[in-house]
Amino acid sequence: MQKALVLPVFLIMALSAYAQEKNEFDLSGELRLKYFALSDEPDIFRNDYTEHQGENPDVEFGLLADVKLPYKLDVDLYPYAQYSQENKIARLGLKTNLRYDMWEDILKVGFTHHSWHNADVESPHSGGRSQDSVFADIYFAKLDRIELHLKPRFYFHGGEPLEIKTVYAGNEPGVSGELALCVSGDYGRFSGILEPYIQTSWGVNRYGVLGEVDYALNRNLSLFVESQYYTDGEENRKVVAVGMNVKFK
Repeated sequence: MQKALVLPVFLIMALSAYAQEKNEFDLSGELRLKYFALSDEPDIFRNDYTEHQGENPDVEFGLLADVKLPYKLDVDLYPYAQYSQENKIARLGLKTNLRYDMWEDILKVGFTHHSWHNADVESPHSGGRSQDSVFADIYFAKLDRIELHLKPRFYFHGGEPLEIKTVYAGNEPGVSGELALCVSGDYGRFSGILEPYIQTSWGVNRYGVLGEVDYALNRNLSLFVESQYYTDGEENRKVVAVGMNVKFK
């Protein structure tokens, strides 16, 4: 996982240094605090999930940083930690997105890296996972304050097994492709996103939908509810979380 982080981190540092030198740098972000009201997704990644009951995250702490760079580049970083009462610290992770505005308001392309690692007391040596992908955002409709766009994605490194089951072998196939329809809206203090998607691999498909609704208390503080459901046709997982965002600029 450490090797997988080298390229995106090095690239972001180089671009940030150049942007600051040219006075074309803007940083904003938010501190995200999340409580999992419902989750049957195991927080420990290992080959054997047969005894995963109770091993679900309770809370998540994350810092989202959004960096505007020259040449129509946009980078966001999200380091996070999940904690569970059962396992002490359960997971440490990093999500990174690099986007390029190729065609204003119509087409964006980008690269995503996500890596995570067990950091709990019970299984610190069970290893971590990482995923790398390239994607496109294709904006095709805007109705009042609602925006629709397609997001095709190709995974050239998928570390999470796509099929949902309790026992994983060492060579389980990960996701190879994904197609999502993103619907986002903004109505005053309320904003939200709904994203149904399909993920594909060799003979296995995963179908899911995720959503989030935010309510702004003021310019720096908002509350949110997020949920996700996905299935491979036989097994399924559900996650519902509530939280708070503290924004900065």
